[in-house]
Amino acid sequence: MNRFANWNRRCENKFVRVKHSNTIKNTSKIKNMKNSILLFLILVITKTTFSQTENPFQFIKIDNGQFVFEKIFTIDSLLSSKIDTTLQLFLPSQKGISNLKSQNQLIIANFNNLFIDYNKYDANNHSIICSSPINANVTIQIKDGKYKVLVNSIVFNTTGPILGSNQIVNKVMSAESIFLKNDQTDFRTRGDLIKIGQAIEHQFSEIFTIKFTNNDW
Repeated sequence: MNRFANWNRRCENKFVRVKHSNTIKNTSKIKNMKNSILLFLILVITKTTFSQTENPFQFIKIDNGQFVFEKIFTIDSLLSSKIDTTLQLFLPSQKGISNLKSQNQLIIANFNNLFIDYNKYDANNHSIICSSPINANVTIQIKDGKYKVLVNSIVFNTTGPILGSNQIVNKVMSAESIFLKNDQTDFRTRGDLIKIGQAIEHQFSEIFTIKFTNNDW
């Protein structure tokens, strides 16, 4: 009887040891899984954070994969209807503006063969881009003493010699192909491209800033 009791106790102790060992193994597996998941999340967050280049521009942004200029101008001294009339009179005198139309506080127009003065903004790297005129769509919304200018579908009409030959290339290049990375969600970081983009946004800002003269008052 005693032998049977001893044998029974030994079996129980062995079962407890095995069960305890399995519990430790399962706990270790769960802990390792949690650590792996945590490490994965940290890597994803880190990649997302550092893969996004800081926008080097003030009024240029990426909108649905498009390189666009967007700026809100404020003129507190003019009513919305007066802003509309003033823009219609003022914009045709600006370089490159064409096909201007206005309806219900909305103005649409185009840039046609607009040359950016890259020398003025110390951005001329003497590339084909800097000698190419710009075409683009322009939309102006007027509201509450303000007007928002949106310039999109920007293209460069490039003309120049092919390196190492006497041939001349005539090609339309989109702003996206020049300034954005291949996935079109981030800006290229080349210093000369950033300077060219900043020159473009400066000139756009100047073009759409209403300039009053003494005769306007």
